[in-house]
Amino acid sequence: MRFLWPADMEWKHDEQWNYAHAQAIAQSQAPWPSAGQPTSTNLKNFPLGIWLLACLARCSGSPVGLMLWIAVLNCLALLAFLLWALRAKLEPKERDLWLWTAALTAVSPLPILWSRKIWIQNILTPVTFLIFIGHRMRRKNWGAFLWGLAGAAAGQIHPSGFFFSLGVLAYTLWTERRGGWREVCWVSWLMGSALGCLPMLPWLHELASGRTGALQTRHIWDIFTLHYYTEWIGIAFGINLKYSIRHAFWNGFLKEPLLLGHATYLMAAAHIFLLGCALRAAWTTGRAFLSSPREIPWQVKAMLLGMGPLISITGNITAHYLTVAIPFMFLWAAWSWRKSPGILRGLVAAQFLVSLVFLNYIHIHGGSPDLRDDYGVCYRSQPAAP
Repeated sequence: MRFLWPADMEWKHDEQWNYAHAQAIAQSQAPWPSAGQPTSTNLKNFPLGIWLLACLARCSGSPVGLMLWIAVLNCLALLAFLLWALRAKLEPKERDLWLWTAALTAVSPLPILWSRKIWIQNILTPVTFLIFIGHRMRRKNWGAFLWGLAGAAAGQIHPSGFFFSLGVLAYTLWTERRGGWREVCWVSWLMGSALGCLPMLPWLHELASGRTGALQTRHIWDIFTLHYYTEWIGIAFGINLKYSIRHAFWNGFLKEPLLLGHATYLMAAAHIFLLGCALRAAWTTGRAFLSSPREIPWQVKAMLLGMGPLISITGNITAHYLTVAIPFMFLWAAWSWRKSPGILRGLVAAQFLVSLVFLNYIHIHGGSPDLRDDYGVCYRSQPAAP
């Protein structure tokens, strides 16, 4: 589904900016920049993200081609997690949990949507896999070095990566506070982190000269509204498409698919099922934290207890800031229903159906039928598109 109707991708200011600058750098029409695109907080991004897009642009001569490379990277990252689960020495129950995680990540709506966008943060999932592997092998020099290197790189691709990396680090220090931390190869981790921070130096020079803009805090109430956690739940269970088609979601999408011109409301039924599963999962997890927290996968605890509070302090949280946490939110969904394989099959089927109907809905309407929505008019429907 990541490759279905690729010309239906979003094509708004961010996508146009990223493509134009990446292509100009790739064709030597512009120098390698010291800072990236301005963020929603008015502070320019680190340059590593646009550098990576420029490398991908060297292999592509069109916006659709660049988007397809992003989709390929996301597919490769998902396959890497899947192959790790199949080849690693895991207990059967843990292996099954990761296989369900891969299945849910493959079919869930927002990971598919993000794989089809020319956004810098959408190339984070391969880096997340490297952090995962490095952290797992942190008692070996190469593993700790990889953990530090990939962790530093993630934050420079998108700032949410820093909160992800800090969340993993904070949770690791907490869980190994009784002495386990001594077994970690911290010198190698520090060397990897230092090397990973080198691409930041041009940005720091820009910052010192005042050319990166000033940080502005928005949505300060996100600190108190648990916005990170509601986004986490919505993405994990595929009930957050209103993020992309807010008005059309309520006015038309829930009636889909149409049968001989008549609404079936199958999407409404699917969302009711998914919402019910999400609420039960949240309740189950809350009880587990109080009674048996050791049962919860450490990646889930690191995201909920580490990254969540840290990124909430910024007061700036939107759904796509959680792309760096893929596939761990789906690991949480799989863990929550691990004792009910029938429900897990239903979750995979329901999210697959929602994703497929969403892609068809966008294809039929040439984007969102409501121009107020974030999706806008798709690439193929814009006559001025290159």
